[in-house]
Amino acid sequence: KGKAPDIASMTIEHILAIDPDFICNVLSDIVNACFRLTTVPDFFGHTILTSLYKGKGRDLLLPTSYRSIATVNTFGKIFEAVILGEYLQSPVFIPTSQTAYQKGIGTDIVLGAVLEYLEFNRRRNSGMYLCQVDITSAFDNVDHCI
Repeated sequence: KGKAPDIASMTIEHILAIDPDFICNVLSDIVNACFRLTTVPDFFGHTILTSLYKGKGRDLLLPTSYRSIATVNTFGKIFEAVILGEYLQSPVFIPTSQTAYQKGIGTDIVLGAVLEYLEFNRRRNSGMYLCQVDITSAFDNVDHCI
């Protein structure tokens, strides 16, 4: 609550002000239509991206001196919440290698699996390659002039 309006000047407060039964029926119809038509409206992905200067003393010319705020379409957020809340929690939907969006599973589980795999290959005298990518603050370091 109290968030900036999306590209259509809509906020979650607008949705909450509508009769709950009515909005639930409308949103259910929209979500079901997306599944039936196997498409999502383009405007669900429309986003306003604003770069904010992080503060005094930072170099104005460096991308790391700014943080980006994305104002996402309100209906797109609701659609995403429905998908993440309902369908991604299904054990049939999520591959066992996927650790995102699952409660109680994190990087420690993945690290344990990698260590087991390394040990397994070491015992078999098999070669193994491991590539690690640290994407911490990756968006802050993107050249935004492109």
